[in-house]
Amino acid sequence: MITLDPNTHTYSLDGKPVPGVNQILESVGICDYSRIPDKHRIPALERGKLMHMASEDLFDGVDPWWVDEPSIAGRMSALEKWVEESGFIPRQWEEPMYSSIHGYAGTPDAFGEDRDGLLLPDWKSGQYYPDYPIATAAYLALMEVDSHKVRRCSLLLRDNGTYKQVFHEDFFRDFTVFQNALSIFKWKAAKLRTP
Repeated sequence: MITLDPNTHTYSLDGKPVPGVNQILESVGICDYSRIPDKHRIPALERGKLMHMASEDLFDGVDPWWVDEPSIAGRMSALEKWVEESGFIPRQWEEPMYSSIHGYAGTPDAFGEDRDGLLLPDWKSGQYYPDYPIATAAYLALMEVDSHKVRRCSLLLRDNGTYKQVFHEDFFRDFTVFQNALSIFKWKAAKLRTP
């Protein structure tokens, strides 16, 4: 069974460590937030954790505690607005998953349907970065669904209650980049071990 430690954001399968999507992308330099000063990066990480907890609670039907949380209230308002305007109905959300084929784990924010069909959205509480399409491709591969039938997007949620939806059109290019990153990650893990 795949488990996620929410404090360290690390995955394990039956007690053994498994690399996660973000860990893989960070290890090969595709996703590098180290260039962001700590005074911005650390609050953004905390905000992201809160956003994930709140979005899970939103879809679970929990009373909206986030309206009293200043760091995410506007962004959660944006998410609620998007859900209403898009007609998004989640089938699953915040569920850790593992690919036995590729040997990695991840937690898609949500998977469901909007008015235009199947959709895998990924919430973002900051600006757009070029690694977002790569991550959504990795999440979609975890779903083991026909990638031709599912659209992927990053949903940029803003503090002022607005949002921007950025679609990622080329799954095969994006997933090929991820597979290459995974290969490098595995090579580094095997070759750079201390004997």
